[in-house]
Amino acid sequence: MITELPLGMKRRLSIAISLVSQPKIIFLDEPTTGLDPETRRQLWNILQEVKKGDRAMILTTHSMEEADVLCNRIGIVNNGVMTCIGSQDRLKELYGGGYHLFINCDRNCTDNEI
Repeated sequence: MITELPLGMKRRLSIAISLVSQPKIIFLDEPTTGLDPETRRQLWNILQEVKKGDRAMILTTHSMEEADVLCNRIGIVNNGVMTCIGSQDRLKELYGGGYHLFINCDRNCTDNEI
């Protein structure tokens, strides 16, 4: 019967099952992938209420918006290595100033040539 549910419903059901027993640590792997924006926001509200208690939540996501809404601290992993960890404000201060463009020339380039 569960196999007949749509993917989004299965995802919500699995998260509900994990929260029912009120565990001290909750591991979530991309919990809102495949959900529509309204359902995603509802789930974020539920998870924000859950984290107000004495529970720890470990979340993996590709969405910086999701991490910003749900996390107190963010760790960024690159090629299997944790490259930085900190609060949203600290990471934005360090890395959120825009884009950095580095150009290497094999010969002596002038500013006009670039």
